[in-house]
Amino acid sequence: MKKIIYSLKEIDNVLFEIQNLIDKFSVFLFFGQMGSGKTTLIKKIMDKLLQIKDLVNSPTYSYMNKYFSKKFKKNIYHFDLYRLKNFSEIIELGLKEFLIDENSIIFIEWPEIILDEKLFDKNKICIIELNYKKINNREILIKTNN
Repeated sequence: MKKIIYSLKEIDNVLFEIQNLIDKFSVFLFFGQMGSGKTTLIKKIMDKLLQIKDLVNSPTYSYMNKYFSKKFKKNIYHFDLYRLKNFSEIIELGLKEFLIDENSIIFIEWPEIILDEKLFDKNKICIIELNYKKINNREILIKTNN
């Protein structure tokens, strides 16, 4: 487990730590309370590390946004599952097939409803927890099985 305390001005330091993880893991689960910086961090990852030049928005209302990384030659899926109550809603919306796309990098905010579904190889998962520390500071915990 890696712990980093940072301010928004220092977010690039967090990207340095995540950069090596992009090659090793394909599923990134983001935990944290509302407003802790999950979407902000994902936007930075997409811009700086994956070199996505499209406008990256939170998929709060669409549940999923799809991008393509020319750098990694992979589909990138950004999920926000906050408004969903259970896994059956994911199936009803037709999102499961995107969650299990083997040739992709997946970012999931609010992943609690899929944790028991065993959709992913545990060795491909990186867990990122964001917490408030002080008014302008965040703490990030990066957990992997490796």
